[in-house]
Amino acid sequence: ILSVAGLALLVTGSLPSDALARRGKEDQTIAVWDLIADDFTRGEAEPVYREIADSLNSVADLRTDSEARFLPEVRPSEGVIVAQRSATRWLEAAWIAYQRKEWSVARSLLDDALALVEPYPHERLPEGLRHQLLLLKARTDIRGGNSFTGREAMRAAMALDPSWEANPQWEIDDVVSLYEEVREETIGVPPARVSITASAPGATVLVGGMERGVTRGVSPLELILPPGNHEITVRKPGHASHTRTVFVTPRQEVGLDFFLEVRNTARFQELLTGGLDSPRSQRASGIWEALELAAGAVGAHGVLSGHYDADTSTLDLGLFFPSRQGWAFHRSIALGRDDTAERVEQVIDELLLTVDRVLHPDLEEVAGL
Repeated sequence: ILSVAGLALLVTGSLPSDALARRGKEDQTIAVWDLIADDFTRGEAEPVYREIADSLNSVADLRTDSEARFLPEVRPSEGVIVAQRSATRWLEAAWIAYQRKEWSVARSLLDDALALVEPYPHERLPEGLRHQLLLLKARTDIRGGNSFTGREAMRAAMALDPSWEANPQWEIDDVVSLYEEVREETIGVPPARVSITASAPGATVLVGGMERGVTRGVSPLELILPPGNHEITVRKPGHASHTRTVFVTPRQEVGLDFFLEVRNTARFQELLTGGLDSPRSQRASGIWEALELAAGAVGAHGVLSGHYDADTSTLDLGLFFPSRQGWAFHRSIALGRDDTAERVEQVIDELLLTVDRVLHPDLEEVAGL
């Protein structure tokens, strides 16, 4: 009795005639997307990636297509990635300085972090990053004797997330008092009601960079917002995000309809990179639904993608088939090592076996004969 692995490596002429008939009906296409890599280090991984991609052409009923790209072609926005990573590190450092009562050090770190993320809209940043920076700035300025800038930071933070409250159990009295003063400014002022619909169900709605809900098809998402200006973004991976800035007055009722175009975006590329680097961390990111949408947009039965991390000299490879939550095949290959060639051969064998199992489930029946 032959194993499935053994059958996958057999030439087509050694298969029974009924299996051959089933395998010859129609070629299926795997879209091979460009390697996600820095231009300066792409050459370190490109040959390996291409060798693995080309190996797929040895599978019966399958062809690869390097032209089936999810247009327009974009790359991850390196600027915003660097900004958010640096701002996050400086936020952590500012917390340490704050706990040590080094107010001027903490203030300097926070001002630099806020300046770093200032050019980017809220929806391009991790949820709550700007809000956390502003809150810590308010706390630091209050403790450091800068009540005016502390008040401005508190007001800006509360505008980003009106649901936030200063907890007396762990906030100092001065912070709680400032929070109460800022809140008093809006007490008694009736809010506005904003109804949001979107062309794509399941899209995330952000107000000031904070997630406030998910669209539900034709039923509008109702938001209660305080009077003033609000930056409202509706986004969904595989679509172009849509942002509007609206000014609402007390008791105003506003209906907003957002059209989300199916498109390759920098955010899609960032989520794709995250899915290649750390698949488990992307379970709830929406990248798998976006990949299914992208595969349909390019008319492919599957998508092969890769990312090269030059810092670790690691090539992350992922093969996606629609209707599957996650990668059908995912491997990480350390390049530049003595055993790299052997590792690449092993990955190719495992990849071909996986593809054969997905495209030719009848092989398992043959294996049992």
